[in-house]
Amino acid sequence: MKLAGGIIRRNKQRRDDEPSVPSQQNGRTSDDATWRMSSSSHSAIFVQDVDGRVVLSSNSLADFSEAASPDAIERSLAGIGEDHRMMPSVEGMRRKVLTTKESAYTELRSSSGPCYSLSVIPLLSDDGELGGTLTMLMDITEQKELERLQEEGEIFRRAIESVRDPVYVKDLEGRYTMANASVKRTMGKDLTDVIGRTDLEIMEDRQDALTIMENDRKVMRSGKEEMFEEHVKLSDGAHTFLSDKTPNRNREGRITGIIGISRDITERKHMEEADKAKVRWLESILESAPVAIGVSRGGHILYANPLYLKLFGYHSLEDVKGRSIIEQIAPEDRGKAVAFFTKVDEGRSSNREKELMGIRRDGSRFPFQMAIAHAELPDGPALLGFFTDITERRKLESGLEESRRTADLYIDILTHDISNYNAAAIGYLQLADMNLELDEEERGFISRSLQVLADSSELIANIRDLQNIESGRDRPEPLDVCSMLKEITDAYRSPMDRKVSISLTTHGGCMVHASMLLRGAFSNLISNAIKHSTGAVDIHITVIDYYHYGEKMVRIDVSDNGPGIADERKGVIFDRSLMGLTRPVSRGLGLYLVKRLVENYGGEVWVEDRIPGDHTQGARFVVLLPAAM
Repeated sequence: MKLAGGIIRRNKQRRDDEPSVPSQQNGRTSDDATWRMSSSSHSAIFVQDVDGRVVLSSNSLADFSEAASPDAIERSLAGIGEDHRMMPSVEGMRRKVLTTKESAYTELRSSSGPCYSLSVIPLLSDDGELGGTLTMLMDITEQKELERLQEEGEIFRRAIESVRDPVYVKDLEGRYTMANASVKRTMGKDLTDVIGRTDLEIMEDRQDALTIMENDRKVMRSGKEEMFEEHVKLSDGAHTFLSDKTPNRNREGRITGIIGISRDITERKHMEEADKAKVRWLESILESAPVAIGVSRGGHILYANPLYLKLFGYHSLEDVKGRSIIEQIAPEDRGKAVAFFTKVDEGRSSNREKELMGIRRDGSRFPFQMAIAHAELPDGPALLGFFTDITERRKLESGLEESRRTADLYIDILTHDISNYNAAAIGYLQLADMNLELDEEERGFISRSLQVLADSSELIANIRDLQNIESGRDRPEPLDVCSMLKEITDAYRSPMDRKVSISLTTHGGCMVHASMLLRGAFSNLISNAIKHSTGAVDIHITVIDYYHYGEKMVRIDVSDNGPGIADERKGVIFDRSLMGLTRPVSRGLGLYLVKRLVENYGGEVWVEDRIPGDHTQGARFVVLLPAAM
């Protein structure tokens, strides 16, 4: 029969030998009132005997299966409802309880998705005899979903609190309904003074508050996310915030306010303003610069000053901005220009200047010189190009080259013809000295005339050598300086009216990096030693290996026992400006030629005392020349 509480009892008469099926609560037997209370629950409650047959069940069992409660009586769980995949779990727990006689609890998720709590309680008689089990199966799907949402909400809340930027929610009237701790730190107010109030009630500056609230309303009217730069006066001064605001919607999609996050960009704005000031400052310099300047990145023009535009025939920056700088260069020079830019940009070239042929807007061509420098602009690195029209310079250089060729021609003619005249005069004087009967005074006239002509020939030879150096025709190569010195010393050993002793000593290598013009340098040194001394003169020449600042050189010393050179003159006798001074002061064009030649080979030359500390005991000229490998 059906009981009033909704509990279904077996209709058949219980056998005398069948144990009663009481329920257990706190160790005590319950009565039908307990079943009536349970029937009002949303749980499926049923009693099974030890064999697993349902003895009693609540009406809610039908919510968990297709079978009505009366149909479940006397049946096992395996045959009740289509959601029978849970039943093995229920049955397994029931058997465990029958074995342990202890209650058990678990949570199950059915194959169709809902989640259930399962409790199985052993039913014992007063004497402890096991009569069956009481099972309570409750759908806790909504409870679990609520717990999940609460957990996610807590995670979200912690995440929002950890954000350093102010995060907030406002309602339709602009009142704060939620704000994280950063809002408190930023505004310097407790959240209790913020929640429920508008910006107009919180902020000190009314205009700032009205602007922010209008931005909020704009987002709510458009229904779209927007970003704003908003200005707020705080206790430490004015701040700028970049605010990202989006509409807040309820489950029905209706807008209920806005959600916002604001980042303080005050420092960034200051930096941007500083960068802009730098750009304006740089532009003002470039605008007023007396040279054409172009700024490029990646081969494309970013900026060009007025002189650049004028140089290439353009009217405004917009005419060239974004264009390839290669377009300003003649086709035949573009390959060279690209290679030059690449080397400079990669730091593989120390040479930052290049001469190229340019093309103006009207197609006319002109030569220009370009100098490149790296620049760090606020928006990244760039190349600065300085451009100079060298048309007039090229014309001047062409004229100078023509003048130089003409001068070289005249010098060649003069030196050649004067040398011939000198040679003829020397020949005639020598014939007169040999064939005419002359007294001592007359022979002195001839001797002095021969010396003057010899000096003239030497001067002409020096001029010719200097001309070769200045014109770049002198090409250094490996040279045996010892053999050259032997030939020179042999030529100077037998002057007509002087006793001259010349010795040559060599130690080490003799190969130097020089040219045949070096003969003139040593001839000048030996000739000067003879001419600037009186009576017998001793000249000693030594050649040794020498290391100068770690570089292997060959050192040649030319020493004499003549009058020497005073200390105050040692540093200036090689100076070209002293040519033509009195004879004791200068040794003429010859020493300038020596210095010019030696330095042209990458060497050095200087003079010192033969006897250190006493210049009157003679001079020692030291020549260092790079050793030839």
